[in-house]
Amino acid sequence: MVSTLIGKQAVVVGAGMSGLTAAGALAHRFDHVVVLERDTLPTEPTYRAGTPQARHVHALLLSGQRALSELFPGFEQKLARAGAVPLRAGLEAVYYGKRIRVATWARYRLM
Repeated sequence: MVSTLIGKQAVVVGAGMSGLTAAGALAHRFDHVVVLERDTLPTEPTYRAGTPQARHVHALLLSGQRALSELFPGFEQKLARAGAVPLRAGLEAVYYGKRIRVATWARYRLM
């Protein structure tokens, strides 16, 4: 990716998914990107007090996956190594209220 610097420093507030994605995008245009976060970031995957939505079910749709893969080379491989399970939303997994239903023929992928 060819980039042209437009400034010396950018500041991003929040080290959640959006903040870190913004920092990744800005890194190609600034000498330094500073991310401000009130929580101490854990060294292991865990819930944080500042992100109450972290306990909710999350899915990454294909367009988001493609965009993140462009910003962060190797993103999909890192997801797989971390234990992410590829499912097609609406086909293999459907969210009903507080439960996720996984299609019988897709369950083998979760094991």
